[in-house]
Amino acid sequence: MQILSRERAEIANELVSMVWFWQYLSKAQADRRSEVERVDLKIEEVNKRLARERCWLHEARDEWIEVDRKLRDFHAFDLNFALSELEPYGPEIARLKVKIDSARDDLLRMENAVAPHVEQYKKFSKEYASLKAKIDLARDFVRRLGEAKDRPARGVIHGECERALGVGKPGTFISDNERTLNSLERNRDKMERRIISELDKAQRRIDHLVIDGKNMCFQESMFIGLNAIAAFLAAPIGPIKVTVVFDANIRNDLRAGDDEIRAQLDRKAAVHISPSKTAADEFLLKLASGNPHAFIMSNDRFREYSDYSAVAEGRLLRFLIADNKLIINDLDLTLSFH
Repeated sequence: MQILSRERAEIANELVSMVWFWQYLSKAQADRRSEVERVDLKIEEVNKRLARERCWLHEARDEWIEVDRKLRDFHAFDLNFALSELEPYGPEIARLKVKIDSARDDLLRMENAVAPHVEQYKKFSKEYASLKAKIDLARDFVRRLGEAKDRPARGVIHGECERALGVGKPGTFISDNERTLNSLERNRDKMERRIISELDKAQRRIDHLVIDGKNMCFQESMFIGLNAIAAFLAAPIGPIKVTVVFDANIRNDLRAGDDEIRAQLDRKAAVHISPSKTAADEFLLKLASGNPHAFIMSNDRFREYSDYSAVAEGRLLRFLIADNKLIINDLDLTLSFH
């Protein structure tokens, strides 16, 4: 940089003022001025390079300071002390790991449950969007035909319609496809509801099932005794507490006493029989109260008991008994009995 400055000064000393114009306009002076401009450009370039290098130097210095700080922190780190500090949290960390693993399993189970329905939803949505776009295009052709001034103009539009939709009459295309469009929309909406239902089931946590015993003793209007309940109690439903509540008249229906009824169910559930001349409804509802994970299995709607939490929160599971099968969609169970 100093060399360039000195070179410029030497050349500048040889320049003359414009006052001496006869010398200023000479070739020698023009060459000197060109030399000064050349050196000025070099000086400017060198200054820019110096500025960049100073910036890089500052950045390198900052990085070195940060690395040096980390190295000092590393050398000052006491591993044994850190482990001793973490030791009291060991059981909590282990508990959280189990909880995370369980949540991961639940998420995978939910994804597997809805995956086929999501694919169907995407398929219906894609077909609906494609057909709707074509029908909208057909409606635009109808509009243009209505605005066309003469037959040749309408002929051009009919030709465009045939190339775009495969048929020259847009009204015909609309009437032929509107029903299909409505069907696709219904199927798409049904699949969306199915996905929501499956997700609700997958997220539902049940730790106590309160069964309406009398309700589960009938196949349509035919009394089938305890067969369906026994089949359910033998099913692998996991660590769920099960309580069965009967109306008082179950004793007459089964011609059995309380202990005999419990024995017929192999004592696999807590069995309660309502006092004489009372219905089981409120007992069911009260047993499911106070626990957001307690559900009632019954086909009754309990409309007159909407103040009970199980009814207000929708903690009611439905079932169907037909062809000697107990079908509980909410639990994905289909159980045969004799």
